[in-house]
Amino acid sequence: MTAKIVKGLTEAQKREFIVKDNAAFGEWNFDDLANNWSDLPLADFGVDLPADWLPRNGESRAIAYAFRFIKKTYPWIKWVISFADGTQCGDGTIYRASGFVLTGFSSGSMWELPPDLAKIDGGPVAHRLKVQDKSSALSREVQRRTLGKNCTMEEYARRFGGHIIPGFQLRYIYFLDPTAKGRLTVPILPFSEIERRGAGMYKGIKRVTKATSDDQLGGGGAIPTHALQNTAYEVNPCPAT
Repeated sequence: MTAKIVKGLTEAQKREFIVKDNAAFGEWNFDDLANNWSDLPLADFGVDLPADWLPRNGESRAIAYAFRFIKKTYPWIKWVISFADGTQCGDGTIYRASGFVLTGFSSGSMWELPPDLAKIDGGPVAHRLKVQDKSSALSREVQRRTLGKNCTMEEYARRFGGHIIPGFQLRYIYFLDPTAKGRLTVPILPFSEIERRGAGMYKGIKRVTKATSDDQLGGGGAIPTHALQNTAYEVNPCPAT
């Protein structure tokens, strides 16, 4: 194997070189790219960014913008409630970082559909609310088969196939008006309760440690660029692993 020694690059040129050198190998570590390289024109450097790409802290920034908009446009709204579904995404890391409080848990309500119903629904997985809303094509078909009767998700899976994805949904609340917290009728739970209940998970896979950014990273990746370094300077680790 032939190695080339590159000298005389500026710091900006080094970073560009590292990204371009990794473009042809493995899979990108998008968490690392977002946290350490998002100030660069990554798409111009050959990185195929996903449609939902956000730069570092992009999720928290988007939530903060939304809250400012709500406060200004709809001042009568006092709080925002949202749910994190560990079977489909994560356990609410961004909510916790954005100042939400944890107020509840429920068992997962996602049904991995049998092929015939997945074809009707247009996707492989459906939430309980969609199955029972009586308006979607999936719900109308299920209602037809049960003669209009709503069943438990477990009963749907037993009758029609597929299986219930095990996991948790977590309920979070953010108080746009801090004084509204006094009207909350359920207890605020410590975040440690997530680990105690075994509810920490990402895309249906339980965490074996407490939730950290590393838990969501996959293996594999590009060939590192250490062979391109020389004693004249130190190059940062490549952004793809």
